[in-house]
Amino acid sequence: MKRIFTIMLLLTALLFGQEDSVKVYKSGWYLGGGLSYPRYMTISDKSIAAHQNFGAYLTLGYNITEHFGFRLTPNYVLLQSFYYGPANSEIDNFVNMGALNLEAIYNILPCERVSPFVTVGYGITYYKSSNPFMGDVRKPINDAWVGYQAILGVGAEFKFWNDINLKAEFDYITASNNKIDGNDHVNEVKGLLQSNGDSYANLKLGAVWYFSRGERSKICEPYGIREIIREVPVEVEVEKIIIDTVYVKDAIVGAVQQERAFVLENVRFKFDKDLLTEEAKIILSNAAKVLNEYPEYKFEILGHTDNIGSDEYNMKLSERRANAVRDYLISQGVDADRLYAAGCGERKPVADNSTEIGRAINRRIEFSVYDGISSKCPKDETPEEINSKKLENAVKKGEQLIIEGVFFKFDSDQLTPDSETILDNVAEVLKEYPNAQIEIQGHTDSLGNALYNEFLSQRRAETVKKYLVSKGIPADNLTTVGYGESKPIEDNGTEYGRAVNRRIEFVIIK
Repeated sequence: MKRIFTIMLLLTALLFGQEDSVKVYKSGWYLGGGLSYPRYMTISDKSIAAHQNFGAYLTLGYNITEHFGFRLTPNYVLLQSFYYGPANSEIDNFVNMGALNLEAIYNILPCERVSPFVTVGYGITYYKSSNPFMGDVRKPINDAWVGYQAILGVGAEFKFWNDINLKAEFDYITASNNKIDGNDHVNEVKGLLQSNGDSYANLKLGAVWYFSRGERSKICEPYGIREIIREVPVEVEVEKIIIDTVYVKDAIVGAVQQERAFVLENVRFKFDKDLLTEEAKIILSNAAKVLNEYPEYKFEILGHTDNIGSDEYNMKLSERRANAVRDYLISQGVDADRLYAAGCGERKPVADNSTEIGRAINRRIEFSVYDGISSKCPKDETPEEINSKKLENAVKKGEQLIIEGVFFKFDSDQLTPDSETILDNVAEVLKEYPNAQIEIQGHTDSLGNALYNEFLSQRRAETVKKYLVSKGIPADNLTTVGYGESKPIEDNGTEYGRAVNRRIEFVIIK
């Protein structure tokens, strides 16, 4: 027991001593191996499982995607059982068995440092009993036999290092026949599969080495942000910058035609300043040419920051940055009367400010067609108060709205602490309308598998419902639906667009 406790402490220290980020790849080949402890689960009625068991295995695997993979596993097990012989004497029987298994793997949470998975597979076996049952009713089994087996398993991969990980796994294995314990009885029905085959469990602990990797995961490292995601003062050589002018034009044309906001990615500033980077100037120069193709339209430029620093400071910084963009566009020939600048500071996040990636996305310049009503955030209202007013108006008018500021842990249905604060205010508003019927909709971006995204969005909608119920909202007033990636409201090809598409919406039914 002391050894087990020591091992657990060591694993815990290794796990929590790692960096927060986990490098995950879309695909990859790996080799592995380890030891196991097998034990009979259901066997012939004359045999009794014993504990002197041992196993070892090797594995060659390939991950096709972050979620799906397969592996080929040769393994060996020694299984002990006993039966009662003459004068009720215990007679031990040892089965030596080799197997070659082909298994499919589904990684449930591939982006986490501890990644659970399930397996299903089929294998061929070769085995022989050392002292088979020799009674009068059953036929003796003295020869070696070839058989087949079905495998169901659950486990977890512990990602301590980039290329070498640990794996713990529990497999439930059902044989195609009733002979592996040294007995054969055709009339028995047993085990999870309710078949005549003997079954055994196999508890495995080992390691895997990834010797070949594919591209870095876009699911687990979204938004195209890799090693550098902080706002840092880096000078960029103009000749090394490639600007997608088609993207700039499409963003502006889409905003004009659909009357929606847009963000030009990589319009960045020097650290903690309102000075545009050289890359940002090139992007804005292209934007100015396109804006001048629509001289009848006016545009509002809205600055946003992350939540590092005080609310007052961030509001002023966002206003200065919006004005810096406006001034540069004017210098490139855009009429000053067509441009309006304002700031929202940290008050309208589109991503989780508790992560570096989220903060990088929240530091943005947003453009929209100006219709005379400014999108500037009131300085005297908090995001919670703004949300509460919007929700109250939606309930009164029976409208649909996005609950801003509700975020989840990456690839999870766990709410962030700030999101719980938002939902606390939502619950207070809903208590004032006890008869309101609301459909909670979950939405994701398009990264990953469509079926998985639908499942994830449903779980997230249900999490919001459970939280509101815990705050006193009747469960009968709330329904949930997950749409996955099927209803985007922004371009999933951009960081900003994907962040906006990951959202919770309320539809007021009545």
